[in-house]
Amino acid sequence: MAPTKAPLAHLPGPTRVTMPEGLSPREQAVLSWLQHGLSKKEIAVALDLSPRTVERHLYRIFQHLGVRSRIEAMVHLHRRARRVGA
Repeated sequence: MAPTKAPLAHLPGPTRVTMPEGLSPREQAVLSWLQHGLSKKEIAVALDLSPRTVERHLYRIFQHLGVRSRIEAMVHLHRRARRVGA
């Protein structure tokens, strides 16, 4: 059974807050959903992409940020937001 968009209805929608420079609009959208804690499959449903395409976007995002995981990416973005907001 394929996932549907209904499970995402409770989320406020993607945000571009604290987005790093140099990411494509699609990479920004993937990163935004990642900030909401969505899995690769859930991001794929939200953006109407295949999970493999989301994996490729995440790989490029992680390379751009100099991180190896979604947790490192979130720490990086949190620290960046604190520097920008300070």
